[in-house]
Amino acid sequence: MIRLAEILDTHWDEYVHEGGRYIPPHVFKAANQIMACRTPILGTDVYRCPNCDTTKFVYHSCKNRFCPRCGQYETDHWAATILSQLPSIKHHHVVFTLPEQLRPLAKANPELLQTLLFHTSAAVIKEWFAEKHHTIPGIISVLQTAGSDLHYHPHIHMLVSAGGLKANQWFELASAYLVNHKYLQKKFRWLFLNQLVAAYDHGRLQLPGELAVMQERREFMRLVKKLHSVAWVVAVQPPLADPENIVRYVGRYTRRACLSEYRITDFSDGVITFECKDYTTAEAGKPGLKTVCLHYGEFFDRLFQHVPLPGFRMVRYYGLYAHFKDLPPLPAEEPRAMPEKLSWRELQIDKTGEDPLVCPACRCELVFWRTEFSAIPFLFPGSRLPELAYADTS
Repeated sequence: MIRLAEILDTHWDEYVHEGGRYIPPHVFKAANQIMACRTPILGTDVYRCPNCDTTKFVYHSCKNRFCPRCGQYETDHWAATILSQLPSIKHHHVVFTLPEQLRPLAKANPELLQTLLFHTSAAVIKEWFAEKHHTIPGIISVLQTAGSDLHYHPHIHMLVSAGGLKANQWFELASAYLVNHKYLQKKFRWLFLNQLVAAYDHGRLQLPGELAVMQERREFMRLVKKLHSVAWVVAVQPPLADPENIVRYVGRYTRRACLSEYRITDFSDGVITFECKDYTTAEAGKPGLKTVCLHYGEFFDRLFQHVPLPGFRMVRYYGLYAHFKDLPPLPAEEPRAMPEKLSWRELQIDKTGEDPLVCPACRCELVFWRTEFSAIPFLFPGSRLPELAYADTS
């Protein structure tokens, strides 16, 4: 498997020193942590065998939420936790997508417009349930900013309960039909654009570069008028009795990079080749696959535009699911235990079937000896490994 860290190790310094682009500090941090992950840079736990002096070095992981290696377990644990808390009713998968004409403005104002996308999409669903069924639904919203080809494509994957609380009692929709997607499209468009205009009028929008023309309100309203005339994509899927597949699908990039390393098929001469979905060849609603070849400069440009902003929550909970601990149980529903987080040792045993802290030579248990560590070159690409220090616990 070709690792993202390998590509970064080879070309990140060249990319940084090419000039002509602004690289935010949180992107520098993500790139440097991915390169340092599971290397001596982040520290090493040293274990020794008390019987035969066999030594084992265990490198620390970076735990960056954009790291493709660290995020898999966190993603799986998140999904298991959610599944242990969901009531045993059917759920719909609903997707809200920002139109293409709005994406340059969204890229220039990611925190503001992505927050609007979260709140307005949830408000549309909650308002429909309140008006139609006088019911409070449960909603889990997951933001994804990347399309399969890594272009900027902000959209919300939403898990929506097929029912909810009505007069303090559980109510479940009798039909598999949730709502006409055209109704959601119009409501979503109206609510989002109203809040976007309000943000503009309060001076909250950044309008750099080609967007500067919209500093004149007439030009901004011209865009708004155009957005009112296009269809906003909202997709509503039939309900599933078992939401596990939906939860794992929508949560697959909540704690890791938007590109799984298994999709990278080749890396040579500064060109990265990876697989992505081809919606032009979709059969029975399932897209085919195609390969994309990118020079490392464009590859990094596409990939790192999706690093989450510091402190920005990519998963949000609304309605009944805003407070899982206060959620009343369904009648006759048995309580389910929350999954426990595995230690590094337990995780390795679970993955490989072998205990990593047992001496391979004499089968004695290895004993922790010391931790060696060094500073992390978070921001400055010229910073390389300083002298290794260590904490000796012997």
